[in-house]
Amino acid sequence: ALAVVVLHPLNSMKTISIGILLVVAAVAATAQEYHESFAARLQGGLIYTLYDASFSSTGDVIDCGQLTTGSGLNPVIGATLEFPFSDVTGLGIGISYAGRSGSFTRDNTYPVRDSQGVENTLSTELALDATMTYLELQPDFRWSIIGVNHKRTLGLIIGPRIGLPLSTSFTQMETVTGPD
Repeated sequence: ALAVVVLHPLNSMKTISIGILLVVAAVAATAQEYHESFAARLQGGLIYTLYDASFSSTGDVIDCGQLTTGSGLNPVIGATLEFPFSDVTGLGIGISYAGRSGSFTRDNTYPVRDSQGVENTLSTELALDATMTYLELQPDFRWSIIGVNHKRTLGLIIGPRIGLPLSTSFTQMETVTGPD
């Protein structure tokens, strides 16, 4: 920033005094110790979810073989209020909108016989795409490992996450990948 001060002979001492007072006040304000009574933080990112399941049919899922593992990468956005106990510890309460969608896949093979009676193998890929969104509540304990609460570089957050489902659906597809 550039400041231009024009001094008038009668007011120059008054202007210099006010300038000195402003510099002293700015230095004193930055030298004060910083304490937060609470902090509000907006957060966003991506959640990578791994699924470990063991089902072949349930509800509307058609049995096309056992599905065991799946994964998904989804957005999350939330807000958290933090209440510090000290410079490095505190409590937090957060609310977020999180996608927990993912996909399961499985390769299947079936013996088949063509119209001439020749045996062959039919290969298929089963895909089950689950779409799930949640409203999540998270009360937690927060500990700043590197830095302090208001300038945390690395921290540990411990607490439960309570998910309330907002929407759930799935699509199931089986694609013929070819006879061998």
